[in-house]
Amino acid sequence: MKKTATLILALLALAPMALTSCGGSDSDSKADSDSMAAKKAPKALAFDTELNIRVYHPDSIALGYTLAKEVTDELNKEAEELQKWAQGQQRSLENRMSSLQQKAQNGQITQSEAETSYQKIMNDSQAYEREAAKRQDALQTKTIQRMKQVKDSINNFLVIYNNVNKVDIIMPIDTAGMYPTITNPALDITDEIVDGLNARYKK
Repeated sequence: MKKTATLILALLALAPMALTSCGGSDSDSKADSDSMAAKKAPKALAFDTELNIRVYHPDSIALGYTLAKEVTDELNKEAEELQKWAQGQQRSLENRMSSLQQKAQNGQITQSEAETSYQKIMNDSQAYEREAAKRQDALQTKTIQRMKQVKDSINNFLVIYNNVNKVDIIMPIDTAGMYPTITNPALDITDEIVDGLNARYKK
């Protein structure tokens, strides 16, 4: 199941804070009203310097951070194993039902024997459904825990990075329109984050 990697990317994007702004008025009368209100309102404190902004690409971190890759591979493997187990259980039940029907049609078993065998298959089917739900819930719980581990690791690193570099805003970006797009490559610290995360993870 490849949804795990997508979920990890989504969680990685929640790590920092984003900066947004909104537009102005729609009419001259509203503009006049806003202008009067602005004159009466207390002025906001001005910054002595420009904002120190840094950006990063969540998808690149998910692909480059060793822990994120290990978690993705681990969860995908367990999801595939669960799927194979479920398919095997379903095939077994279907084969048993088909065999029972064949025996009943050929007169190889009595009606009482057929009913007993059928009930046994139904009981096993219900037991399979309960076990499948239990395993699915366990995998979902583990997925949430492991992805939180990755997210917390990145959050902690960003805190350390900010303490050292005194950054005002660190936010995710991409080219798909989900997050703001910054074209100045000097603001991109993706490689620094990946290198720092991996260096710390190896210790």
